[in-house]
Amino acid sequence: MIKPTLIYHLMSFDIKAKFNQSLPTTGTDPAKLDANTLKEGPLLVIAGPGSGKTKTIVERIVFLILEGIAPEKIMVATFTEKAPKELITRVSNRIGQLGLSINLNELYIGT
Repeated sequence: MIKPTLIYHLMSFDIKAKFNQSLPTTGTDPAKLDANTLKEGPLLVIAGPGSGKTKTIVERIVFLILEGIAPEKIMVATFTEKAPKELITRVSNRIGQLGLSINLNELYIGT
């Protein structure tokens, strides 16, 4: 089990509340909500085009960071060379929306 890092202790409950409020709860299928908030173990997301895979992965990454998982302990593997760039951009934007300052260079996203 991964021990919470100092990041967890520095985060205010306001940020977690803001994250929880920003998750779409209506119109989102339960599998996506489960994938967003799964705390332990690996997660494989397989779905068709336009189904929200990237958004689901972005929300999961941000959720793990908010739960105190250090970015260097998060690995995201993709199948295309374009996907990691898109994921980094979206994670960066999402973290900015929440007012967090996280070094995403420590996060591994690649093919």
